[in-house]
Amino acid sequence: MEYTDSLQTALANLTATYEPLFAEQENIEYIQDHSRIDSNPALIPVDAIRRNIENLLSNALKFTDSGSICVRSFTLNGCLTCEVKDTGKGVPEDLTESIFEGSQLQKSSGGIGMGLPSVKTLSKSVECRNRQDGLPGSVFSFTIEFRGVQSDESYHEISEGEQSTAGGDISNQQSAIDYFSKSYKEEHGEPKLQAIPYKILLCEDDKLQMRMLEARVKKISPQAIISKAENGAQGLEHLRGHTVAKEPIALILTDFNMPIMDGETMCLKAVKKGYIDMAKCVIFTANPEALSTSFKGRVIDKSDSATLRTLLSSEQF
Repeated sequence: MEYTDSLQTALANLTATYEPLFAEQENIEYIQDHSRIDSNPALIPVDAIRRNIENLLSNALKFTDSGSICVRSFTLNGCLTCEVKDTGKGVPEDLTESIFEGSQLQKSSGGIGMGLPSVKTLSKSVECRNRQDGLPGSVFSFTIEFRGVQSDESYHEISEGEQSTAGGDISNQQSAIDYFSKSYKEEHGEPKLQAIPYKILLCEDDKLQMRMLEARVKKISPQAIISKAENGAQGLEHLRGHTVAKEPIALILTDFNMPIMDGETMCLKAVKKGYIDMAKCVIFTANPEALSTSFKGRVIDKSDSATLRTLLSSEQF
């Protein structure tokens, strides 16, 4: 949970960060509507909301060639609901109930729903339906609980006698900010960023996910030199080139599911060829059971920003 003095402003600022990406899409209008959301202070799971919106927007972009993609949010009874509505190809009716399930569904659905299992994991509830307004497309939504903060007094009433998962009472708005900052530092420590640049290879076929991953890496490790690949085959060629040039890649951050060659296959081939050590291979997936027993590197969920920060802030690179 993170404190914001305006839930409406926080959501508007969050969805506005994707505007540059949509500026590159000539045939798709990006619409944002937060008119039905509280403008009051609140404690919200910012990272979960961000990751969910990223997954829903990237899914919509994959299957929308023209028209519009709208992200809308509203609040009701202590819950925040965000929905992404597109004018894409829609979802087969027999998949609307199971679209948020795991890898077996994703393989049989032609790529629809990649990343959606993590949305379900991070949410109180999820929903998928096709549009009912005569237009093609689908609507994906998720609901997350939050804590409203009306004033110092009411905030104290909410928090009094309660312990957060990290422990400790929170009595007012300013102490909330200090509390969560202190709690994070106690759990993960201060980032230890070395001055010497190191090279990171990012492999991700989804443009939105790549943009967000790159921004996250740059924020945590501004000194890192980033190479990017859209699939495992391209990533393997990057690794070969850097090795030949005697400028080896220090860390691979790769998606698992990619066309041509998946992230696991790329890592296994790279290790076998001596391009990188297995310990420097990190695969993003919400379904670690899908990987083979041959992969001995790190596996983390894309939504796990805390682990990514700890990894990039370590001194091993």
